[in-house]
Amino acid sequence: EDIYADNLVLRQLLKEFKTYIPWTQYAIRPFAIAIVLNDIVLNSRKFYIEFGSGISTFLAAKLIQLNNLDCKIVSVEHDDNWLKIVKDTLQKEGLDHLVELLHIPLKSQENDVIAKTINWYDKEELKSKLPSHQYDIVLVDGPPGEKKMNRFPAIEFLNDNSLLSPDLVVYLDDYNRNEEKRIVKYWEDILNIKFDSVLNKIAIGNKGKGFKVRLHN
Repeated sequence: EDIYADNLVLRQLLKEFKTYIPWTQYAIRPFAIAIVLNDIVLNSRKFYIEFGSGISTFLAAKLIQLNNLDCKIVSVEHDDNWLKIVKDTLQKEGLDHLVELLHIPLKSQENDVIAKTINWYDKEELKSKLPSHQYDIVLVDGPPGEKKMNRFPAIEFLNDNSLLSPDLVVYLDDYNRNEEKRIVKYWEDILNIKFDSVLNKIAIGNKGKGFKVRLHN
């Protein structure tokens, strides 16, 4: 799946960059970002929010630029040093006007729904900075949270603040981990939808009636 995505999707975009695009060990898998990119195009997504900045940010912005798409990106990141690298790269590529980068530090917080203390973005700061859109595509790939369910609040927060579109699709990376599987069970109740997965790596919850993108799997 990664080779298929790399050859048919990602290379088309990567060759358009003038500068080297940095990757880290936390980067989303090529086949997963290819699914997200295809979804943006096929379902004419308007407001894309991601938790965790990186290769997904660069490629989504380049996709929007090259295809002159009417889609706005909001990227939430806790690591200020990494965010500076992302911002600098976007500026060098002339993509910075397409992405609203939000530096939101992590904060230890109790979550009554899952009865756990977790590290998620500071909710008050996020609420004050986050544009009030009806987000129709959500990618959750941060914050780091193996064995801690740190990514659970994303959908809870957006839903509680009426920031989710009726034609919503949600992507959760690292679905191979047990904690992410537990997160999905809670999200299914919140959104009243069923998630499925591709290669047990990324979970997809589609609330709308758009095309379901799965590459050739």
